[in-house]
Amino acid sequence: MLLKTPARFQSIENVSAFITSVKPIALTSVECLKLINLKPMIDVEIHLLVEGCERRLAGDEIADLLQLVANLL
Repeated sequence: MLLKTPARFQSIENVSAFITSVKPIALTSVECLKLINLKPMIDVEIHLLVEGCERRLAGDEIADLLQLVANLL
C-alpha cells in the first residue's frame, strides 16, 4: 500500500532522525505521521497537515520542518 506514496523511499533511520529532530516543535504523533507519509514540499502543505499551524508554529519553524522533510525523508 505504501508503494504508491512518498513513504516508499524512507528508511527506519531517517524516520527516527526526523522524529527526534521535530521534538522541539511539539507536533502530535498524528501530525508527525502525516508529515512522514506525505512529505510536504511547500508551506501551504504544512498548514494543511498541522492543526492550528498559524497559531502554534512560527514562520521559521515551518521553514525548519520543510528543511527536515527535504533532508531526512
